Amino acid sequence: MSRALSDAERAEWAERYGAPLDDRQARSLSALVFRLGGEWLGLPGNCLVTASEPTATHQVPHRRSPLLRGIVPVRGQLYPCIALDLLLAVAPAPYRHGFPRLLLIRLGRRDWAVEVDEVLGLQRYAPGAVQPPPATLGGELLSHLGGVYREGPHQVGLLEPLRLERALEEALR
Repeated sequence: MSRALSDAERAEWAERYGAPLDDRQARSLSALVFRLGGEWLGLPGNCLVTASEPTATHQVPHRRSPLLRGIVPVRGQLYPCIALDLLLAVAPAPYRHGFPRLLLIRLGRRDWAVEVDEVLGLQRYAPGAVQPPPATLGGELLSHLGGVYREGPHQVGLLEPLRLERALEEALR
């Protein structure tokens, strides 16, 4: 196995390994893509703990923050359920289709429950496909986005987990 390569073999290997990666290989990052109102949003794939059917939300006494919907049981444990649509100021969708889901996401050291209108799933994307968010978004949503990319017919806004975690912690104080 330690023989010298011929010029033809060297050219063949150079062509094979010098070619750009195909689209599937270049998609090195993953995002949990979901719809909230009329917006398709994504979080890094490693934020997802579990997804389930929506369940009853129980009110927390003496809590007035509209961002805290209450607590929900997931796999025998109680988690704070956050109104992510209110935090991000996302308008409700003009249409109602898809299957609502309850996502349990981990941001920092804490798990949060979030009700979403639809889940597209864990999607792979290329880092080079991420563009800056359009300035026309404005408001709270823009301040939590790190970029946008296209996933089929959807433009997905990638949420910044650290910004989102800070906003959630601040909202619950």
